[in-house]
Amino acid sequence: MADLLKTWQDVAHTLGAEFAYSDNREDTNRLEEISLRVSHRKWLIEFTSKSKIAGKDKAEAYTRIHCSLQNPHQFQFNIYEQELKHRLFKIIGLQDIPISDPDLDKRYIVQANDEQKIQQLLHLPLVRAVFASPFIQHLRLTNKVALDEMEKSSTDFQLYGRTERRMTAKAEILAHFQLFAATLDGLSELQLVPD
Repeated sequence: MADLLKTWQDVAHTLGAEFAYSDNREDTNRLEEISLRVSHRKWLIEFTSKSKIAGKDKAEAYTRIHCSLQNPHQFQFNIYEQELKHRLFKIIGLQDIPISDPDLDKRYIVQANDEQKIQQLLHLPLVRAVFASPFIQHLRLTNKVALDEMEKSSTDFQLYGRTERRMTAKAEILAHFQLFAATLDGLSELQLVPD
């Protein structure tokens, strides 16, 4: 555990991020949380890495990354790493937008409400480069209503990523920060979000 905390503290120092840690224990339940808040230009990128243990055998761990932003064009996308089941789904009609980059097309399923905009975004060199990282599995831009029913603003969106485990390597955490920073910069460059 000490190594995990040191890794996240090192990342916080490298990025100039706010770091927080909590460990709440109650009987056989435990919730351990590490969070980072780091600014990139005008945006705040937030990491939350949690481990939940409920009872003797039930455990859940994940790392979530998100950033709120205004999105007046209502552009949305979902990009995630292909698994065997996705290849089968493609055969029966799963939407997958071709990017004309063999590596990206082979590795990821790309869905968006505007094919031209997602192709433009993924053709920006900095954005394409971060998707080459072996650590990147998922990125989504969606209206916050879809993530949190309590939020009802139509232009309030979230850039969102998640891993189904805790991130433990500094390189992986930094790769996800670079993914978010490059994507935000790309959305701004294409004038899809206010700068």
